[in-house]
Amino acid sequence: MKNMKNMRTIIIISIIYFINCSFIGRNLPPPLDNHQDIIGKWQSDETSGWVLEFKADGKCEESLNGKILKVYFYSFGKTSPQCGHIVPVGELFEYLNLVNVNNSEDKFCYEFLGVDNDNFAMIYIGGASNNPMGFIKL
Repeated sequence: MKNMKNMRTIIIISIIYFINCSFIGRNLPPPLDNHQDIIGKWQSDETSGWVLEFKADGKCEESLNGKILKVYFYSFGKTSPQCGHIVPVGELFEYLNLVNVNNSEDKFCYEFLGVDNDNFAMIYIGGASNNPMGFIKL
């Protein structure tokens, strides 16, 4: 009876481990090493019509269905805290900050997961969900 209980525990732990590995190991873009790679228009792969356009002047335009909603200054950092939240620090962590050009209190922070020629991904810091948001280059 005790062996069956131990076997069930091992199976459950193995399943949880497999599920976690499949989320962590999915095909995310490589870590960001050149901030110039972010310049351009990027459309959300989940929300149709939501576009972020990063410009070389350090501004990012957020638009929905072609209408500009807000303009932000964007910057990258590797320190903690980010937007008042303690975050991991180290070689593998990069953070994207968006600050509204008209209201510095309107600020968003993201863990930047990576960028390549076609995609980038990030996770909103401070939200209820830790799900990555993906974007496709236009």
